[in-house]
Amino acid sequence: NQISNSYNIEVGYIPKISSSYMIGNNSMIDFEYAQYIFKNHNNYDDNKIISNKYRSWLRFSNDNLDLRIGLQKITFGTASFLRPLAWFDSLDFRFTTGQTDGVEALRLILSPSNSFAIWLWAIDNNVSNNSYGTRVELSNTIGDWGFTYYQDSGDSFLFSENNRLGIDYRYDGNFGFWIEGCHYMMKEKLTFLTLGFDYTIPAFNGILLRYETMFSRSSSQSELFSVL
Repeated sequence: NQISNSYNIEVGYIPKISSSYMIGNNSMIDFEYAQYIFKNHNNYDDNKIISNKYRSWLRFSNDNLDLRIGLQKITFGTASFLRPLAWFDSLDFRFTTGQTDGVEALRLILSPSNSFAIWLWAIDNNVSNNSYGTRVELSNTIGDWGFTYYQDSGDSFLFSENNRLGIDYRYDGNFGFWIEGCHYMMKEKLTFLTLGFDYTIPAFNGILLRYETMFSRSSSQSELFSVL
């Protein structure tokens, strides 16, 4: 018997150009452009160097407003691994780089106070001709809340003409507790709900324990996933 040895190593670099300009006392215009350059080293392809646009956006912001247009990151939610609200990103919190795919979008965040914010966005992609959403964030003495709505009127398999409702909540005290859920309103209804908690044991420099479990349900079946 022959044993086939295989390996795959990816090396990447993200050069970035950015600049900002102040307008008045508290307003600013800034932009960022970044390119993702990477190469796979393995024993089964030609190992070409690949370069893709990673970020390209322009923003106007002040103390209460953040308006951004272009290829950007849109991410929200409280879960770490089992993430029902990972609608527009590919974040994996097992890695510290925070690298994620971007979307071509117009996004507005209004923040009248430190405890209240409203998001509005419209996304341009190959699937949907009219894709938009809104999100409300609230903070109070019992935790942080998020309520999200997204409408995608594209015509693709499974996710065609769907409306999505999302909710997330996080409490930070002697222990951490969070909820993140999503309901897809399509021909076949889909629901995902993640529950999680963490606790830091006061030993050495602190030992973090974290647990997440996800419940999913469709018109035909239910499943349960857990991550410790």
